[in-house]
Amino acid sequence: PWVSTSVVVTKVYSLWRSSSYPEFTLNIFQIRGEPRMLNESQEIAAAIDIGGTKIAVGLVSKDGRILVSETAPTEPQAGFEAAIYRMAAMLQHCTQQLSIRPAGIGIGCTGPVDPFTGVLGEVNLLPGWQGKPLTAALTAATGLQAVVENDADATALGEAAFGVGKGAGSFLLVAVGTGIGGGLIVDGHLYRGAGGAHPEIGHFILVPQGTPCTCGAHGCWEAYASGPALETWFNQNHPQESWWDGRRIFAAADAGNPQAREAIERTAHFLGLGISNLITMFCPEVIGLAGGLMERWDDFAATVKAAIHENCRMVPHTQVRLERARLGGQAGLLGAARVWWSRCEADSH
Repeated sequence: PWVSTSVVVTKVYSLWRSSSYPEFTLNIFQIRGEPRMLNESQEIAAAIDIGGTKIAVGLVSKDGRILVSETAPTEPQAGFEAAIYRMAAMLQHCTQQLSIRPAGIGIGCTGPVDPFTGVLGEVNLLPGWQGKPLTAALTAATGLQAVVENDADATALGEAAFGVGKGAGSFLLVAVGTGIGGGLIVDGHLYRGAGGAHPEIGHFILVPQGTPCTCGAHGCWEAYASGPALETWFNQNHPQESWWDGRRIFAAADAGNPQAREAIERTAHFLGLGISNLITMFCPEVIGLAGGLMERWDDFAATVKAAIHENCRMVPHTQVRLERARLGGQAGLLGAARVWWSRCEADSH
């Protein structure tokens, strides 16, 4: 193997982190003192998609083709350094397969992350990673410049470039799954808040003094229209012998269970209210709906559209195109690649 154990990377990263050896990097293309004979390409980016359970690494062309990819468990409990080693090893394997050295690394990462420093915030799905310098560590481990965005922003960039938002002047991605997140693209550029902050659309207050949210507030949109919100309401109001997850609730609804149907309709109502608010605030040309819950969009569509028609009275809501996202399982890597290209484009202006 190109590196015998993760101890090597851990020690190198520790040296780098101490700033005692600021010029020292563990370059995956020169591990044994001999440069890898790879063709450098400014048209190919390395892409890394970091989720709570899975990491995907690949090489992506500028026109949106995934040329090669690998996946591995995240295993956050093994520690940050171990994950850096794993990602570097996966990337090294991808580059060897194509004999290509990519232009740089784009990353989409779950949870709050500073897009400018690359430092991770408090990520529930990645315990122990808070405060870790993700991009700097990957640069130290690979010799390639790395840039990062929150995974929802990365997905928004991917869908805007290659998917449902392609060609739109303004595009809003709404991802509905375990939580609710999103990203806003205007004229091809990612919208950033104060200090580069990522807008947390799942946490605007929909119901004052309402249901407690995982963020600590009460009445957040996410607490009413996400997958866990659907499950919690159903099981609290129609308790069964065992906990029913979302798949079982939808299966029961398909079979005609009125209680399951009621839970889905309730969730659709709150989903529609939230989307109505977003249309009133931003009135984007296109809204792309992503995430696990939106795989059942047909179950929500009529109620959501009725809520939009009822509540969006001050904006031309009929001109907003509402569609499911199109990239599917490729969204993570294509979005991560667009993180690299969009940052390069921004830096060139």
